[in-house]
Amino acid sequence: MTTTASSYQVRQSRFAIAAVAALCLTCVPPAEATEDFMTVIADGRPWAIQMPEGREGTLALNPDGTGTMRAGFMSMDMTWTRQPGGFCMTGGRMGTRCVTLQADGSGYVGVGSDGGTMRLSR
Repeated sequence: MTTTASSYQVRQSRFAIAAVAALCLTCVPPAEATEDFMTVIADGRPWAIQMPEGREGTLALNPDGTGTMRAGFMSMDMTWTRQPGGFCMTGGRMGTRCVTLQADGSGYVGVGSDGGTMRLSR
């Protein structure tokens, strides 16, 4: 019976290890998630952007750290840099604005340090 009890404990241990390993595979550290987000977002193609004030426009970020935002009659060239959990945009009267990214079903949501949100979708 000791062999059966031992086999049972070994199977339980293996199951527990497999469960923890599977759980770890679904967890992506924020820096890696951001890198993946930015690879998708900064592809040079325009995204529809809805800004905190309700204004709408387009945002195109290039892989080289440059970009353009258009909203109504306004057009602004900018630069962007990766930041932990998101990115920062710098340009024009906007100055520098940093956002933390979260994926949602239709694109991405960026939450600013001031609590304002922007939504990117295609």
